[in-house]
Amino acid sequence: MTRFLPYLLGRLLYGLAVLLGVTGFAFGIVHLSGDPLAALVPPGASPAQEEALRRGFGLDRPLPEQYGRFLGRALRGDFGESWRQRRPALEAVLDPLPATLALTALAVGFALVGGGALGLLAGTRPGGIADAVVRALALLGQALPGFWLGILLILVFAVRLRWLPSSGLDGPRSLVLPAIALAAAPAAAIARLLRASLIEAMGADHVRTARGKGLAPAAVLRDHVLRGAALPALAYVGLQVGFLLGGAVVVEAVFAYPGVGRLALGAVADRDLPVVQAVVVLLAALIVGVNILVDLLARWLDPRVGAAGAAGGV
Repeated sequence: MTRFLPYLLGRLLYGLAVLLGVTGFAFGIVHLSGDPLAALVPPGASPAQEEALRRGFGLDRPLPEQYGRFLGRALRGDFGESWRQRRPALEAVLDPLPATLALTALAVGFALVGGGALGLLAGTRPGGIADAVVRALALLGQALPGFWLGILLILVFAVRLRWLPSSGLDGPRSLVLPAIALAAAPAAAIARLLRASLIEAMGADHVRTARGKGLAPAAVLRDHVLRGAALPALAYVGLQVGFLLGGAVVVEAVFAYPGVGRLALGAVADRDLPVVQAVVVLLAALIVGVNILVDLLARWLDPRVGAAGAAGGV
């Protein structure tokens, strides 16, 4: 436990540093893209009216001061008021957040189950027909853009077969098609990673020793192969949470899904700076938290992960 605590504290400090960098980047990039007030000034407004609006939103102050005020409020969970919706920006983001989290969680489940099953099938039978089919499917899954796959799924399962709804959020069935579109690329990568890890682990000395002792193939796979072989795929899943949350922006637009992705697209188009900042910081915090949990789980599966983190830093 005493050796585990420094590793945990190191990951937490690293996560805080990442969040600080993300807030600075999000704040700066929005301002560098143009005047945030441009979309708010009504046509024909006088310079005096424009200046009054600028003062009202605090945009007349120097950028470092604006960022300092933003960071201080963000630490209290206050991202200001949405310039379009006229309500707290955090509240505007939290309303559709459960829909996006449900979609992401289902996509992660599909990716783990589908990619894990395919990787296990190919890795335990390398060089066979099943291995060739899995590798072909994995390459196809990583090559297809999510938005194109989403449109294809709508045409087949919603328009032609009429098995599932094509858009909106009307019960659990509405999650299936967008979750599959999101999960395809991560599932393909997990299958390839797990296959490679299994093939490598199968040739390890301790696995050959277990086989020589007469252990059943299933017991060898469960007790001596899977635990270590799953680590690369597990680490990849942590990284892919960010990909899934980011990819949800496009997929939610394709399926007209009422999540944070659609809100973010609208906020960027409207230059609703408080909402954009709230989305970026909240999603970054979720991604950092998930990656810390994955790191801790990887350390539990293989204590050498924690030792390496303590020795090499974070």
